[in-house]
Amino acid sequence: MRRLDELIDILKQHHQPWLPTRNQDPDGCWPDEAGVLLCDPPTSLTESLARHFEQIAYLDGKIGSAPRLVWLTTHL
Repeated sequence: MRRLDELIDILKQHHQPWLPTRNQDPDGCWPDEAGVLLCDPPTSLTESLARHFEQIAYLDGKIGSAPRLVWLTTHL
């Protein structure tokens, strides 16, 4: 939870609206994972956060469109 707390602190510093999420494995093989849904974030913030937290990709979506997976070519 330490990294999630760090993420939430960063979001608060940027005045970025967000909602809590919980990722669940439908087969129950992996434990639930807490996360956040960013509400209309600037792309630069989303990519910066993804890189800071060493993600390989992130989901981006707009109302009325299907979400898309954005791969980061260099994640570190």
